[in-house]
Amino acid sequence: MASLGRKPQEGGPRPRGVCQRANPGSGRRILTHPGPHSYHASYDRDVGHLAPGSLRLDGPFDRRLVHWNIAPVAGRATRLRCWVRSEALAGCLATLNVAAFAADHWIDTWCLASTDPSGNAANGWRMVDRPAEIPGGTSAWALVEATLPAEALPPETDHVAFFIDARQGDGKLWIDELDLWQPDPS
Repeated sequence: MASLGRKPQEGGPRPRGVCQRANPGSGRRILTHPGPHSYHASYDRDVGHLAPGSLRLDGPFDRRLVHWNIAPVAGRATRLRCWVRSEALAGCLATLNVAAFAADHWIDTWCLASTDPSGNAANGWRMVDRPAEIPGGTSAWALVEATLPAEALPPETDHVAFFIDARQGDGKLWIDELDLWQPDPS
């Protein structure tokens, strides 16, 4: 398996995704985006899918969280799997996305999941064939899974960025057990 993260373990110990690598003991905000419509991203040590601890985004929303320089294998499918929960999430277009880059330029961006029930992405980005739905309103934990097809990462792909884009609206959004990986070709 070429790994962008760890593949989820069925029936095994809880996968430790990026949402758990934050400073779990402090309970303080780990990422803050200032501005006229700022929101905060923090480690929520009290709320989690299977055990306490998750990434929480607090509205109002008008920002992006990015994990840069992920080294994929070009021409191989990329899988996203995470658990999402919402509270009073209204008027928000939240998306989970992958952007591909060559060594010297941007190639394209694909939306893997969206709060928009019609599956629309922000900024005219491409959508995967079956985008996952991020629940709005107030929801229990929901599994979000999507696949970026192999042909989306051409041979000149040097690195990708995974990002959460949240625009407009208000409420809270939790993300836990986030995994992004490339399965072995079958």
